[in-house]
Amino acid sequence: DFASRLGFVGTFDNHFEKLVKLITNNGQNPLIIFIDDLDRLAAPRVTEIIESINLFLDADHCVFILGMDMDTVGMAIEVSYSDIAAKMTHDGSKLGRMYLEKIIQLVFPIPKPTESTLSHFIKQSLGKSTNESAKLLSKSVTETDTFEQLEIIHEIIINMAPH
Repeated sequence: DFASRLGFVGTFDNHFEKLVKLITNNGQNPLIIFIDDLDRLAAPRVTEIIESINLFLDADHCVFILGMDMDTVGMAIEVSYSDIAAKMTHDGSKLGRMYLEKIIQLVFPIPKPTESTLSHFIKQSLGKSTNESAKLLSKSVTETDTFEQLEIIHEIIINMAPH
């Protein structure tokens, strides 16, 4: 009885395929799945999610977009597979990075924004920005720690709010 031996993954795969067909109107539109902040999860969880995604990468009409710092996620994978990573030597390449390169087809690195880019973004998004706010926000991204960034951004928002 093959069906009883198929297990959860096989059953889920069949249901997922049917769901994708339904959502995509039989492939007329793609199903795009966004997964963000993988680099903020604990190592075992990161690896579980990457392994799960890997099971469904070949689903027709389905695209996964992963938002992450590849180096951080690569290190998390290495932690999860530390016994294997210690034994691997490939031209100095790290196991985590190699693992991701096998799964991820296109990489779009996002550079850190410049002060002028942030200034333009604030002016376009909020409509009544000042150069001072743009400089503060730029400083928050490039020179300060996270807590200070939040304080600066909060100050900018308060100053821009209608009084």
